[in-house]
Amino acid sequence: MLKPRNLLGFTFSISLIAAGSAMGGGSGVNNGPLPDGCVKFQGQEIGEEQVAKTVAGATITLFDWVEKTDAPGEFIGFSFIVEGGNVVFSVKSGKDIHEGSSSPWVNPNGTDDGGTKAISNIVFCIEDGGGPVAPMGSDDPAATRFESWGTIKARFE
Repeated sequence: MLKPRNLLGFTFSISLIAAGSAMGGGSGVNNGPLPDGCVKFQGQEIGEEQVAKTVAGATITLFDWVEKTDAPGEFIGFSFIVEGGNVVFSVKSGKDIHEGSSSPWVNPNGTDDGGTKAISNIVFCIEDGGGPVAPMGSDDPAATRFESWGTIKARFE
């Protein structure tokens, strides 16, 4: 039986998977402006050991990159740690969008060139713990929560 906290993560993951295939690389959080509570790793940051960014008080550090077996310097997986919060993420590889919430992550299509594309970018968003959320762009200084990942993804469908 899933604990309430695990159930929340499971629900986010299911909504991410459903929304990800609909995005098909043309739109979405990986290609558009970042919502509040999200941060993007891209370019030379992909493959850099111990690269870190902070968003909403949570620091995300990426490490242990997995290279494609037939293309050194192209990466298809990574590990991460988060200090100060819980996150969900979206990985763009070619035109594919993959989502997750746990470490390590490796492209589900495999580790070689048999159709597996290298990581273009990774967007991490703070996972909302439930309860009321501030509207995007809210100027209310008391608003400390961010939209849920499901709400963010729905805006890009």
